[in-house]
Amino acid sequence: MIFRTNLEASALSDLSDLPSTAASSAHALLQRLLLAHGVVVLAGSDDQRLLLEAIRELKGPGGARDRWNLVLTELRKIGRVRTVTIPEAGLRTATFIDQLEAAWSREIDLAIVSHSTTAQLGVVDGCALSTSRGLEVSTADAVSISSTATSIQSILANPTQAFGSFRDDYFDRVLRPLVGEARKVHIFDRYIFKSVSRALGGQTSRPGALAWLIGSIESTPGPRVEIFVYGASASSGGAYPSSAAALASLRQLWSPTSGGRVTRCTVSTGSWTGHAHDRHLRTDVGIGLKLLAGFDRMQEPTIVDQAGMGWQYLSDRRAMDDLRRAERLFLDSADSTST
Repeated sequence: MIFRTNLEASALSDLSDLPSTAASSAHALLQRLLLAHGVVVLAGSDDQRLLLEAIRELKGPGGARDRWNLVLTELRKIGRVRTVTIPEAGLRTATFIDQLEAAWSREIDLAIVSHSTTAQLGVVDGCALSTSRGLEVSTADAVSISSTATSIQSILANPTQAFGSFRDDYFDRVLRPLVGEARKVHIFDRYIFKSVSRALGGQTSRPGALAWLIGSIESTPGPRVEIFVYGASASSGGAYPSSAAALASLRQLWSPTSGGRVTRCTVSTGSWTGHAHDRHLRTDVGIGLKLLAGFDRMQEPTIVDQAGMGWQYLSDRRAMDDLRRAERLFLDSADSTST
């Protein structure tokens, strides 16, 4: 539930032409959407300079300029502002939809453009257009009706993967966009290593939940990534007495691909005191998922529990701090081994 976007500088300026209440609402919606789900992709330093200048010169509702500066600062801090090399200087240079697609369709999901750009591209004012390559084009005031935004809201409205549905579907809809941006992924579940022992013991099909999850992360295009797995030791209800034993068993089901995304996998086992119902996946891009039941619901290719698998999307700073705190507390008495 992450989307990548390029925000044309003058698209923000267009919001100043709206009535004050409408402008405030449009600024706030876009800011919330970016903080919770967005990755801002810029075409070089010129693109960045123009965006910062547009923010500095914003007119209209009080505080919009300061909030935009805070949003960009926070996104940079958590690694969700990045620069790419594009043959053209940016969205403002596109004059045809196919030109926009050729330059941007591999880099972003949503192009947020000015009204003047939509006019030259032939996009109906106030509407969002999906191109043949899956790139969506929208003005800043129409983002709320874009398929990008409505798809995210649809997933959040029903945070459950149904019994009998494919775990790969869950990964594609919810996890793949998230882990594709991450450089660090933390998997925290008391019984996570039992999925390994059950798969090795023939109690469930291979590769089991953990090896499948790591393999799926590795196959997702993105930057190099480190994976950290936290689970209970045998003395605390887990499957293995030490992290070395847990990692050795995991390696029988999964091994990093030469030249693949996963640069290191660190396994930690220890006492689960104080973490009884804490099961989560956390990334270094400020987004995580809290599972209402364990990862073992994904032990087989389809969800194995009749209740399905519920989850909660987390992106606010306090929630992420809570997840980090739980990991640090666990590591205080844990044993760790890395590939």
